[in-house]
Amino acid sequence: MKRKKMSNPVEDGPRQTSIQSIPELPMVIWIDILSRLPVKTLFNCRCVCTSWLHIISDPQFAKTHLAMSQHCPLLLPTHPIDAAFSRTVFLIEGNNGNNLDAKINLNSRLYLPKCDPNPKIISERDFSVVNSCNGLLCLSKSGSGDPVIVCNPITGEYITLPEPMRNTSKLLVSGLGFISRTNQYKVMRMFVLVINEVIVRWVVQNHTIGTGSWTRIHYLECPLPCRPTPWNGIFLNGAINWFCNDRRSSKFIVAFDFENERFQVVPPPPHFGAGQKVDISEMKMGILGGSLCISHFSSNGHLDVWVMMDYGVQGSWTKAISIGPFPSGLYQRIKYQNNGEILMFNRGTAPVSYNPVRKSFSYLKFHGIVSDFEAIAHIPSFVSLKDVVVGDTVVVLNVKSR
Repeated sequence: MKRKKMSNPVEDGPRQTSIQSIPELPMVIWIDILSRLPVKTLFNCRCVCTSWLHIISDPQFAKTHLAMSQHCPLLLPTHPIDAAFSRTVFLIEGNNGNNLDAKINLNSRLYLPKCDPNPKIISERDFSVVNSCNGLLCLSKSGSGDPVIVCNPITGEYITLPEPMRNTSKLLVSGLGFISRTNQYKVMRMFVLVINEVIVRWVVQNHTIGTGSWTRIHYLECPLPCRPTPWNGIFLNGAINWFCNDRRSSKFIVAFDFENERFQVVPPPPHFGAGQKVDISEMKMGILGGSLCISHFSSNGHLDVWVMMDYGVQGSWTKAISIGPFPSGLYQRIKYQNNGEILMFNRGTAPVSYNPVRKSFSYLKFHGIVSDFEAIAHIPSFVSLKDVVVGDTVVVLNVKSR
């Protein structure tokens, strides 16, 4: 008697798989889950299935993700010849540097728009970063400081700003800001008109992203107690903040409030009393734990970090850490790590992770970058510029299409 041949389920029957299907959950639950993931993981999630791609592309997801995101270091490699930024930038997320001399793999590689693919001079090769604001970057042509591009390095989208009124004499400062009440992004630029070597007028121009023109705010007299430095401003609490370059004044922080369209003085830490001369070359401004912070590197080698816990309130300044002696150079505080350490950067040098409990620091190494770099605090965002721009007068481009 012949034995009956058993059928092979692999050959004859339906294929068996151990991979479970993605559970059906309400949209709001998926948004809450996915918005907690790092950017690099979200890039991969978009390739898992069409449903996840649609969720991550949804404006409500972008809004939720932005609200939950924290400032992360964005590395801007620079060219050694002209110090212009490379198109390739790197986002550092999560808990880095748990061990001494840890190597950090730069996996979140992002790209900025091209300035001029065939420049006549090297300085026109790439853009410079003016500042970061709510996930967007404001860019200028290298060395000019004049804003010309607003982009989102996460989505790759960017727009070109309209040509401003060119009756300028000298551009002082510029920057990108956000008004939460109206959900509008705005760009400002301030310059002075000079006749016969005399300043006759201070002028501020504003541009609302999505419109096709600039508006002017005229000042007959200087609107500030001191002139802001042209260095990168820090956007926080609806205003962009700068140091003043007047060493005779103890009021060395000024800000431009985008909603009220006016300048204001930000009170410094009480440690820097009235009448005390302040050398801003010994200071760096940044964001630490979502608050405005100042790093002060004194001549005796000590580094103090002041944090303004309640923006605009002088009494809320707190000395977060005091390190001494510290490695040579002035470091900018960027981020609290998950392990309680503080990640700090100085242009062109190895980043440092400081442990406030052990009062020790360790140098970190980046794997995948060989040039000098600068680090700025940046909030990663999936907000599409198509949802920011109103009307059809502004074209949203993408770096992948160029």
